Parts: sequence; C-alpha cells; structure tokens
Amino acid sequence: MKAFVSLVLTLSYLSTLCAGDLTYSASQLTHGPKHHFFGYIGQSLTIPWNQSGRFILCLETDFHDHMPRPNEPAKVCVVDTKDGNRIIPLDESRAYNFQQGTMFYWNPASAEHQFFFNDRDPDTGKVFTVLYDLDDRKRVHEYRFEETPVGNSGVAPNGESFLAINYARMDRLRPVTG
Repeated sequence: MKAFVSLVLTLSYLSTLCAGDLTYSASQLTHGPKHHFFGYIGQSLTIPWNQSGRFILCLETDFHDHMPRPNEPAKVCVVDTKDGNRIIPLDESRAYNFQQGTMFYWNPASAEHQFFFNDRDPDTGKVFTVLYDLDDRKRVHEYRFEETPVGNSGVAPNGESFLAINYARMDRLRPVTG
C-alpha cells in the first residue's frame, strides 16, 4: 500500500510539472447553418490537418440529428487556414457516419496534398477507398475490391498499404459505426 501511495503522489506531482508547460487555445473554424466534422482521432496518423497545417479535412452535412441515409452524401471539404478558414468543397462521400467520419487519412507518402477517404457506390452499395489529390482536385485512385467490398480503416506509416474493414458486416453488428 505504501508503494502504491508513493506512486500516486509521484505521478500527481509529475503531471503538474508537465501540465504547467502546456498551453492550448481553441477557436471556432466553421459556422452554420451547415454542420462540419472530422470524426474521431483514434488511430496513428488520423489527424485532420495536412503536413504544413494549412488545410484541415472535414465533412459537411445539412443535418446531424439522424444516421446518414444512402441518399444523403456528405461533402468532402478542406478548411483553408491561410484564407480566413474558407471552406473548400472537393468531392462527396456516401460512406461516413458522425462517429468515424469517412476515415480520413493524409497519405504519409504525400501528406501535404493527398488523402484517403471512404465512399460507397450509389448503384451497387459497395464501399471502397479513394485517394484524392488536393493540388489536382481529383480522385487519383479508387481501391475497389469486388469480391469483398471493404473500406480503409487505417493507413500504414509508409502509405503503401491500409487496413480494410467490411463495413457492411459492421453495419449489421453495430449500426452506429457500420
């Protein structure tokens, strides 16, 4: 018990030393009536801003009070922090939810101007992953797997591969994230 109390006191003391050196500020980047969100930051390299910090990825919707329906795509946008936080629509996604977004990842091999996101084919309903180039303002590759339609769930640190999840199965098992 004595060792445990010593550990707690030591950790408490160290946390005050570290916390005193950190300063943060928060500011609102976007304004209504549209809703803007990124999704959660839960895995390595899942960050909203590009390499230089100028552009911040986000989705834009007209609603946030229900789960997205197939006919309710979200706009894929960036916020330009060097131009008054101007929202720039780039594309759209039909494979998103409010918890995870569309699984945005800046491409580690080209983190200044390329990013991945998931989409769903409106005709087949199959999920796939898109590699988008911000400089060219276009999709440069779509990763479609016809046998097992899966979407990106995590990009390798070198950008050469990604972990894929069957979101249709996840939707059956856990609708909030599928």
